[in-house]
Amino acid sequence: MTSQDVRDMLDLPRDGLPKPAAPKKSKKVIEKKPEGMARELYALLGERAPPVSMIQEQKQYKQRPKRPYRAAKWDRTPFTNEARADNLVLRHWRRQEEAKPLGEIDGPEAQKGEVQPETQYQFAQYNKQITAPEYDQAQYDAHMTNPNWSKEETDYLVDLYKEYSGRWAVIIDRYEFAPSPPMPNSSSEGDAVQPPSAPERTMEDLKARFYDITAKLMAAQTPLEKMTTSEYSTYETLIKFSPERETTRKSIANALLNRNPEEVKEEEWLLQELQRITASQSRFEAERREIRDRLEYPHTSRDRSSSGVPLASSSEFYRSSQALQQLLQNLAAVDRTKKRRSLIGADGILASPAGAGPSPALTSAGGSGLGGGRDSLGSQGGVGSAQKKGGAGAGGAGSSGSADGATAAAAAAARALSPRTQQRYAVSTHERLTSGVHFRTDRILKLRQAKSQVQTQRIADALATLGVPEVVVLPTQEVCAVFERLVGAISNLEECGEGDGGDAGGEGDAEGEVEEGGG
Repeated sequence: MTSQDVRDMLDLPRDGLPKPAAPKKSKKVIEKKPEGMARELYALLGERAPPVSMIQEQKQYKQRPKRPYRAAKWDRTPFTNEARADNLVLRHWRRQEEAKPLGEIDGPEAQKGEVQPETQYQFAQYNKQITAPEYDQAQYDAHMTNPNWSKEETDYLVDLYKEYSGRWAVIIDRYEFAPSPPMPNSSSEGDAVQPPSAPERTMEDLKARFYDITAKLMAAQTPLEKMTTSEYSTYETLIKFSPERETTRKSIANALLNRNPEEVKEEEWLLQELQRITASQSRFEAERREIRDRLEYPHTSRDRSSSGVPLASSSEFYRSSQALQQLLQNLAAVDRTKKRRSLIGADGILASPAGAGPSPALTSAGGSGLGGGRDSLGSQGGVGSAQKKGGAGAGGAGSSGSADGATAAAAAAARALSPRTQQRYAVSTHERLTSGVHFRTDRILKLRQAKSQVQTQRIADALATLGVPEVVVLPTQEVCAVFERLVGAISNLEECGEGDGGDAGGEGDAEGEVEEGGG
């Protein structure tokens, strides 16, 4: 054991150094239990304080507003309403500065210390009085007598109208007229006098009676020719009132309000269908109008001369067949001048410009029709070449012309469409086209009309017997053709029936055509 161990045992400083001072122990800060918290709950918190300070807030009341003036004082002051006829004195609250001071009151009321009541009430201006007819016995006897109404009941109706300001719903609810009993006679002293029963009145009856006496009183006071516009309008409204129409209107309104959900849905569906049909009809009319505008040729001022004749440079000039023929001759003359291929055949007859086949007036030298169109222009080149060759004889020219005709016929046959293709693409040929727009429906209507009205009626009866409708829904070209054959057969049958001693075989053929057309 060394000296250092002995010093440590005796708690002496080492090597003569003083003993260090012991560290001071920090005092535990005991937190005060918050108010309103149970002791057991506070003990569960332990030494660690909660992250949020649990401080109970005290109730703070709203402070009084600080106004720079003092509150005004109010008094109950008396007042009278000039709209009342009984001079009833009531009281209401008024400011002291608005109320009349006692010092300004003169007379015995000031000595008694009473406040004079107000005579101008601010709400009296809203007491609107309704105007009602006023009449005397002479006017009533002269203009307003009615066997179903007595003067006593009429006066009762007018008084109720004034009392309830013309509110008919209240008037009919409070209408309880009781006629006065008749005066007893001296002869029937022992008999009990039965008062007459009051008739039952509806609102329409009350309105009709009131409007009738008002209109008659207006006409009696002011003649019709001297009435102003507003007065005559009111008079006309009063005399046109109809109780039956008013009753019907109320019944319709009552039925409209008492509809069940199914009827409401049905009405909404009908309205939607009506809107859809209207929109479709408007769109269809717009499309038809657009088609007609496109088909009609617009005549401009520059297409006509000053005298109104179409110019040769405009397309309107070439709308007729004669103008087209003249145009073709001009083109042929220009081609001959420029030594081009000619449009004229070997016999000097012009070729048809139509591309749908040969024209009956224009034929080729070989006896066969040349095809129209631009392809037919080149098919006649052999004729011009044969004429240019002066060394060839007449037989050589004829053989070359026949060869060219055969070539043109072959080209026309190659371009011809089959009947199925023409039906598919709705290709049709016409010998002559008229200007304007035409519909097949108009054509069917014209076929129904005969020379006489009797024959027209017979055709209509026959079509009705066969089940043909008056309006054809889809008048295609085939339908129009069949309809034309059917009407022709019916006409032949009618003529055979009218003739005396007609051919029975012809009548049988006509009947067969009718049956075939109707089928």
